[in-house]
Amino acid sequence: FDANGNLKKVWGGPADLSQYQNILAQIDEFYDLFINQLLPLLKTFQAELHAEDFKKQDWIDLIVKDAKDGTFNVPMDMTIDKDGNIYVADSLNQRIQKFRPDMEVLSVWGSSRDQTGMFKMPMSIATDGNFFYVADFKNHRIQKFTKDGKFVSTWGKLGLNSGEFQVPAGIVVKNGYVYVADTFNHRIQKFTTDGVFVSQWGSKGTGNGSFKLPFGIAADNSGYIYVTDLLNFRIQKFTAAGAFVKKFESAKIPFTSIPIDPIPYTGFIGISIDNSGYIYTANLLRNGFQKFDSNGKLIKEWGTKGEADGQFRLPFGITAANGFIYVTDTGNCRIQQFDVNGNFLQKMGKVGSDVGQFMIPGGISLDSDGRIYVADAGNNRIQIFKKGLDTEKKMKAIIIAGGGPYDGNSIWNETQMNANFAYRALTYQGFSKDSVYYLSSNTKLDLDNDGAPEVRADATGANLKTAITEWAAGADSLVVYFVDHGGDASLRMSASEILSASDLNSWLNTAQESIPGTVTFVYDACYSGSFLPVLAHPNRIIISSAAADQEAWFMTKGSVSFSNYFWTHIFNGSGVKAAYDLSRNAMGYSTTRQTALLDDNGDGVSDNNDGVLAQTTYIGNGTAIYTDAPVIGRVSAEQTLSSEQNTAELSACAITSVNAVSHVWAVIRPPDYRQGGGNPITDLPSLDLQSGTDGCYKASFTQFKTPGTYQVLIYARDDKGNTSVPKQTAVIVRNPLRHKAVIVAGASENDKWWVAVEKGVRLAYDALLFQKYSDNDIYLMSPVSIPEVGKIPITPTLSNLQYAITSWGETDTQDMVVYLIGNGSDGVFNINPSETLLPTVLNGWLNDLQNSIPGKVVVVYDACRAASFLPSLIPPS
Repeated sequence: FDANGNLKKVWGGPADLSQYQNILAQIDEFYDLFINQLLPLLKTFQAELHAEDFKKQDWIDLIVKDAKDGTFNVPMDMTIDKDGNIYVADSLNQRIQKFRPDMEVLSVWGSSRDQTGMFKMPMSIATDGNFFYVADFKNHRIQKFTKDGKFVSTWGKLGLNSGEFQVPAGIVVKNGYVYVADTFNHRIQKFTTDGVFVSQWGSKGTGNGSFKLPFGIAADNSGYIYVTDLLNFRIQKFTAAGAFVKKFESAKIPFTSIPIDPIPYTGFIGISIDNSGYIYTANLLRNGFQKFDSNGKLIKEWGTKGEADGQFRLPFGITAANGFIYVTDTGNCRIQQFDVNGNFLQKMGKVGSDVGQFMIPGGISLDSDGRIYVADAGNNRIQIFKKGLDTEKKMKAIIIAGGGPYDGNSIWNETQMNANFAYRALTYQGFSKDSVYYLSSNTKLDLDNDGAPEVRADATGANLKTAITEWAAGADSLVVYFVDHGGDASLRMSASEILSASDLNSWLNTAQESIPGTVTFVYDACYSGSFLPVLAHPNRIIISSAAADQEAWFMTKGSVSFSNYFWTHIFNGSGVKAAYDLSRNAMGYSTTRQTALLDDNGDGVSDNNDGVLAQTTYIGNGTAIYTDAPVIGRVSAEQTLSSEQNTAELSACAITSVNAVSHVWAVIRPPDYRQGGGNPITDLPSLDLQSGTDGCYKASFTQFKTPGTYQVLIYARDDKGNTSVPKQTAVIVRNPLRHKAVIVAGASENDKWWVAVEKGVRLAYDALLFQKYSDNDIYLMSPVSIPEVGKIPITPTLSNLQYAITSWGETDTQDMVVYLIGNGSDGVFNINPSETLLPTVLNGWLNDLQNSIPGKVVVVYDACRAASFLPSLIPPS
């Protein structure tokens, strides 16, 4: 509308469902059967079933409602940026849509996608030990992945022909073939594991071998295929070639397909067969699961409607393996585990989108390594749990956010951010709140908004000692993560307390007397490498973010830091060695001045002999959240600016990402930047890049003012926190002024130290050339030519030195280096046998120079009693 309320433009609307007319007609038919015929009969057995709980629109939304770009499903909010682009919160489609002012779709962010490797309600999952296969329900296709979650291939599309699907709901792999329950085509399709179509059987109907919504599918050890025939209220058994063998059902009401006793065979969704041939089914309407013998005789039924242990709300997937039964309790958004007698053992998950949480969990499968694969349909993803549901494992972790918010602590925000992220990564990997001991001065920190703080106690040495030597005692394994300023073999607990590495080592030694497993110590701070020789111990992994003589980087609010990379990889399920390697390499792109170290063989040294223990160590369950970090295709080319210019546009294009890109930014290192002083590196300028209509992210930086080369690193981060490897470019600011140097050899060939003077002059000259000084900008003074120096020297005299500094040195000069080497005594430099240079005279010349040039003056004086010059060479104010 315009400002007067006049309608100007309309766009959007609900999704077009015309391509789904065949499916919609079947929904009408089956909904009528279910509501008007079956439900009244079921209610005589189960009073809590009500028609209002089964709305037709819910069925349509679940099965066919598709979120095409530019359409909406309950758009709740919108905003407009400075360029007029419109952002809409398309709420029930779980996404954000971005439009140009003319309403053209620019981009879509959200979890439901049709790109390869992504899903729209993955409904069922199966594995053959080497790969796993996903029935991608709303994308009408099958996707194949390695067991480590890497995309391999996909096949199928919406349609009626062979190799095409209408909402495939079930999948199983047996003896080198993939069998798919093609639900709304009422058939089973058989493929090779590479997706080559082999055969199909079944059609819509009630006869043997026909189906009404085949849903679950399983195979026994003999290769027979079992299918839950949902609205024929039965299970059918086939040979691997599709020949009908038998069916399991009860007697029917005459002239209908409705069973007389609907309980045993109504509501079948998931199906699994154990090694003994027993059949287990997840019963959606009975809110439980059932066990049948190989002849279809009901042996036992477990479960009632509810949220307590052993109760269900709409159970969907089921798998029987390794002597256990796993059921996806879909309505309660969790997984429940039982023994073969139906005794409840444990549960995992709750409603949500974080790692280890579920939204409509569907199919479930186990491989021979004990990995559990869950089709988390509502979150449009697959979750893989490497270690299963091992409640016997006593994992403990200690997090220390050191330093605190004292005046001068420039990285307290970064410290808290990384410590909080470590806490989240640990909880996502199976640590409970009770198994993490978080120390911080922010004792009221509540990360999960449950009203209870996650921080156990203040960050003090006494509390850390208690945590390590008492609280952690008896754990199977222990992780200790420390982030702070750091020092040489010391760590800062607070503004007033410094803890030594030797004290920490003593406490860890005490803890390891009662910990049979691995202790992993991760330390991100300046000089953290100094801890390796002190903490060396068998069965202990020590990781430092920097070497013993290096500062640590915490750039872009901590996003570019060893900690952020490391805990991102732990969050995603990587092992300790993989997380270390990836983080070390990532920081190597950002700076050559920070090198992470690892020692896990107990010798206190990081070298090629380390890594064996870390290679097999996981922090927590090792839950694999398989997602790649964004990859930046290209960035703006190297640019050269004149001294009058100070603005250049930076860009990043062709960014590929599995998840939505949430932040693209540049970190800029000026040519005059110097690090040091033992402080973490936090102060480099950064610039956020904004998405443009051409798919590139761009922004202009206006502070290219210092002559020289600006190194620019551009990063991208997705909405899951994964940060890309940076792409590097540069901006060069030309300087009409010159870098100059004066070299003075104040000695003669007869002096006993002439060889040393000659060598010093030669080294200085070569070093200056290597640092890109022009030969014309080096003023060389020596009584004789210097071997291997191709420059004719000027005779060293006071007048020549005065000219070099105050006349030649003041002309077109940016900065100056003055190097004096030779004969000296207290307050005197013998520039030649008959002349001496006094420090007060040199100071006067240098003051004139420094008042005439914009840059620095560096004086290097190498002679006996050279320090006697220092008091006289104080620069002008």
